[in-house]
Amino acid sequence: MANGNGDSVGFYTSLILVGFLGGGLLGLSQTDSSEAALIYALSGAGLGFLAARILHLAAVLVLGVLALFIMVGVFLFRFNALAPGFLPDLFVDEFARDYQEYREQTGAKAFAVANGENRRVWGWSTGRADQKAANQAALGSCNALRQEYAVSSTCKIYATGNLLIPPDLRGRCTIGLSISDLDAYGYSGTTIHSGARVEKVYNNLPAAAAGLLPGDIIYEINDRKVTGTAFVSSYTNQNCGEALTILYLRHDSHTLQAYPVRKSGRCIIGVQISDVTNLLSRGELLNYGARIDAVEPNSPAERAGVKVGDVVHHIDGEKVWHTLFLSDYINTACREVSLSILRYSSHRAVSVEPIQGR
Repeated sequence: MANGNGDSVGFYTSLILVGFLGGGLLGLSQTDSSEAALIYALSGAGLGFLAARILHLAAVLVLGVLALFIMVGVFLFRFNALAPGFLPDLFVDEFARDYQEYREQTGAKAFAVANGENRRVWGWSTGRADQKAANQAALGSCNALRQEYAVSSTCKIYATGNLLIPPDLRGRCTIGLSISDLDAYGYSGTTIHSGARVEKVYNNLPAAAAGLLPGDIIYEINDRKVTGTAFVSSYTNQNCGEALTILYLRHDSHTLQAYPVRKSGRCIIGVQISDVTNLLSRGELLNYGARIDAVEPNSPAERAGVKVGDVVHHIDGEKVWHTLFLSDYINTACREVSLSILRYSSHRAVSVEPIQGR
């Protein structure tokens, strides 16, 4: 420490002396006054001190950055040597490299991952006899590292073959759907009284390949009645890797002719209606229209074939923005009107095979 301080003092003294002499010589060359030359010399000494200070701080900064790089290098070397397949989330190059190498392999393969609070472990398997064997081998490799490095979360299939599984579908068998239980109007007007509505269809997964769309209602799987979302998830998991025959309903467009009648001073067709918001139909989101909640017996609507659950989206080619628009239009026209409706009347069937995401 004493030698270091001595070196620093010598460094500062040398630059101050150089500045003093340089300033003095400059002063003598510029003026004949000894007082002015002294001022030049003192100014040079001050600049020499400032230069010494800046160089000293720069050296400390360079040494600090160098030390940081050395520490990071040692850290990476340690974990690469002792724990292949394990890195804090900040350093993802190792994961990306392994996953890219995995993708280049052929045959039945799987890639499994467990994400902890500040670490990630993964394992993968290729060249297996079938997809189930590949999944089991990948999960086994991942779980071995998970236990070794005390990662609390479970290992889940990250990719099966070259198909990347969405995060919210990992850990179970899936056909690639997000579904919800039906509300009171989900199946009105049909002979179906239970099921699950498709809210989202994930790209590149079996359901999308089979042609299912948001808004479809699944009411039967392998001759079993769908009672709700829990049934779909449970049955799919229990029959992982087997082909499933799914029966579902889809909205069809219909055009009906209704003849309003005058009642209590207003022209009506005899329905109770409510506004439509966020209605999924044939893969599109509908935020306009009027849902039929009730149809009066022997009314113009009943004679026209209107059913509870129908959604009137156009009248005489005009978009039905809300219930008031529909009522006012019928009252003002007070003549035959053409109703464009959506109705769950198309029964369809598809065969899909769940992917093994577990």
